Amino acid sequence: MLEAQGYEVAVAVDGEEAVTAVESAFAAGRGFDLVLMDVQMPGVDGLAATRRIRNLAGPARDVPIVAMTANVLPEQIEDLIRAGMDDHVGKPFKRQDLFDTIGRWTEPGARQRHARSVPSAPPKVDPQILDSEVLDGMRLRFGPERVDGLLDMLAGELSQRFRTAANDRSEIAHDAHAMVSAAGMLGFAGLSELCRELEAAAHAGRDLSPLIRRLEVQRSKALRAIRTIRAA
Repeated sequence: MLEAQGYEVAVAVDGEEAVTAVESAFAAGRGFDLVLMDVQMPGVDGLAATRRIRNLAGPARDVPIVAMTANVLPEQIEDLIRAGMDDHVGKPFKRQDLFDTIGRWTEPGARQRHARSVPSAPPKVDPQILDSEVLDGMRLRFGPERVDGLLDMLAGELSQRFRTAANDRSEIAHDAHAMVSAAGMLGFAGLSELCRELEAAAHAGRDLSPLIRRLEVQRSKALRAIRTIRAA
């Protein structure tokens, strides 16, 4: 598919070979314009391979890396970002989405422009609700558009979850677990920690009423903060 579109393609069979290929190509002065990285591979997986590429010397460490993965939940995207990936294409993918992503990241200076696109004066949000430095870091690493999408996804999750009866411990624990990473990765540390505490209490059989009351307050404040950010 890529070759038919006019791209020159090199194939690595696993993460170990991918790292070697990137290092060797840049050492020889050829380099790559982009790495499409599978995530789930035996031996050295895509996350480990990406971390190793980011630790290489010279321009090799700055090659754009796009994940090819079916793992697109917020907590899974966080793993991609932490490993050093720039973007992802979910599987199954649409041909045009793949080509658009490749085109976006193979433009000269794409990674630098992405870093500069972080707003210089973000809207003020209560620091007890949102750690703006964490959110800004996400925008630097993953780009404003993708982070705005994650904020919208978090708002949707917060609006839909925790609507079960207070005695439905299993469902409450499930909802709380889902929110721990989704909230934490975007800078809502207080909400994330409260969900972690609620999940543990639900599994331990403790009284959930005080935690649920605190959660309602945190949820309202987080939704208000997201609306403020998205309206800016």
